[in-house]
Amino acid sequence: MREIASPEFNAMDFVLWCAREGSVEIDGKHYTLLVAPMAGFYSVDEGEKNPGNTQMRVAYVRSKEEMKKAPLLFEKLFTAYNSRLREKSAVYARA
Repeated sequence: MREIASPEFNAMDFVLWCAREGSVEIDGKHYTLLVAPMAGFYSVDEGEKNPGNTQMRVAYVRSKEEMKKAPLLFEKLFTAYNSRLREKSAVYARA
């Protein structure tokens, strides 16, 4: 994520969005992706940036065929999430 996300990206926000409202269509079916944010896996000093804020862990709990969809699913969800953030930012900028 740190290579494609903005510096203010927060994995926990993305995870919660996916669980609550994130859904994309692949092959005529709706999917979401449930992952674990990694911020809690790091011990950092106060004021230090937590590298886990841009990292997530994926558990391999589905069939191989379903897991093959994970990269496309992640791409679509990440794109939808970022579009939503841009829309919100534009609304706040106009206010």
